[in-house]
Amino acid sequence: MIPFFLLILPLFIQSYSISDNDVAKADLFLNAGNTFLINAVDSIQDNSLKYALKEIYLNSLVKSRRLSEIKSYFTAYNPDFEQAVKRVLSQEKDTAYLSYFLKLGYKIESKELDKARINLKSIKSISEYINKYPYDELSKSIFKTICDSLPSENLEKYLLANMKSEDAEKIFDVSKNNSGSVFLSALIKNDEDRISELIDFNIALFKKTDKRYKIKYSHLVSDSLRDKTICYYIGRNLEDKSEFREALNYYIKSEDEEAILRMIAVLKNNSKTDKEADSLLLNYNAVSPAFLYHRAKLLLSVNRKNEGESILHTIAGMFPQNLYSIRAAMYFKEGISVVSKPSEINENLLVLYEIFKKASFEEYFDRFVFRLVYNKKLGEESAAFLMDSLKRYNLAIYFAEKAAINKGFSSSLIKIMYPAPYLDIFRDAAAKNHIDLSLLLSVAREESSFNPNALSSAKARGIMQLMDFTYGEYYKDKDYFNIEKNINAGAKHLSSYLKDFPDNPAEGIMSYNAGKGNVKKWKRQYADWELYLEAVPFIETKNYVKKVLRTFYIYKFIVKVS
Repeated sequence: MIPFFLLILPLFIQSYSISDNDVAKADLFLNAGNTFLINAVDSIQDNSLKYALKEIYLNSLVKSRRLSEIKSYFTAYNPDFEQAVKRVLSQEKDTAYLSYFLKLGYKIESKELDKARINLKSIKSISEYINKYPYDELSKSIFKTICDSLPSENLEKYLLANMKSEDAEKIFDVSKNNSGSVFLSALIKNDEDRISELIDFNIALFKKTDKRYKIKYSHLVSDSLRDKTICYYIGRNLEDKSEFREALNYYIKSEDEEAILRMIAVLKNNSKTDKEADSLLLNYNAVSPAFLYHRAKLLLSVNRKNEGESILHTIAGMFPQNLYSIRAAMYFKEGISVVSKPSEINENLLVLYEIFKKASFEEYFDRFVFRLVYNKKLGEESAAFLMDSLKRYNLAIYFAEKAAINKGFSSSLIKIMYPAPYLDIFRDAAAKNHIDLSLLLSVAREESSFNPNALSSAKARGIMQLMDFTYGEYYKDKDYFNIEKNINAGAKHLSSYLKDFPDNPAEGIMSYNAGKGNVKKWKRQYADWELYLEAVPFIETKNYVKKVLRTFYIYKFIVKVS
């Protein structure tokens, strides 16, 4: 056996300090009652802190509609302040404020300004607006009257953006003189004869359409135009029809390793042994950790131990970036020591955070830290230790992972990358619902990075990222962000999925992400659960499960929270 030694790099902590005087001035500025003392900011020495406080000041002036004070203080363009101005004015509708900063030289993106500047006599002006805001009611009303005058490129761009619109057919019926719009209209109406006639001529436009059209109609593209992208979608179409071997041939032409491995997994799970799949697994010119890991397992199973262990050793060196690095490290059964090395955190940074927190401006403190890291005044490792000490675990995880990627993994970061906050609540919820504590923590980490205020674009809330209706199954209030209730509701919800798949927790995790119906549909007889995981067709779900399992193994066998 080749011995496995995990490379533990020394952790370099980049020191940073902020003066007592700057901290005192920030306190004076933020907690001076109703009046922001902006004069206190100008004499602050730390530019990152000054930037954060100026953004707070600008935000307060805009919200309180004090344009005259804005004009008296913000008198010239400052390129370093560009992002702050854009952020503060992102939702602003008053064109007086927007126009003032435009005149100073700031490049502000604003729908209100664009609407005010639109020239209905200029096709160029109209094209720019409707392509920038394709779902806007003004765009739709203008489009109906001038569509035939639009340049082909602008017309097609607008139609592409509206292919998912509820009134897509009405939009497409407006113009039938353009070849591209006729082709897109045929796609909307599933007119296969018309699509077949036009697809080669509109191949570039076809590649810009939604993947559902590419999956359904790529087989109509002539052989001479079938590049890697088209071959991939022909493969997807065949896979959806359960024609797996034919799909594999097209995936090989597409050179998509994830898809090739998925078909190998399906073929091997269906028949347990498959000569074509085994040959491809051993000989395909692959580079991904997933592919190489399964190659190593196959080599070990056919008594090619040295070759298999050599591959596993390489993958283990990626620890803890992916599931395969953890599994490879576990194969060698080498202990991984967890070093809790305290970082020297400047006391004034902790005081400064409390000042921002008292004034309810924690998000601006976060931006201050990000700016320090960006300007290389504070190392990612130091930022991770700082945020961990402030119990802002999601940002601590973010900075620790960045440090591991950019500078190499250090074992002293492991407990920051994989913290166990609210442990008593998690332990109680896990026990009540018969869930492994490490698994419950792993789901929480991958769902929200332990951010109790997390809110996704789909409106999933809290540490366990629960939808309103899911939370409502267990609590009748609307206290979604309550840490204890959210964890308990998430534990009960996860438990219901694990009970439906008692033989394999990975399937329970899959169903937690993709739904029980999908997992039951995917379920096949399989000899190797890891290959079964590769066969899951939803890439998002597959990656989610891999992340949860990676984190589970770390909590279970390295951090050892259970």
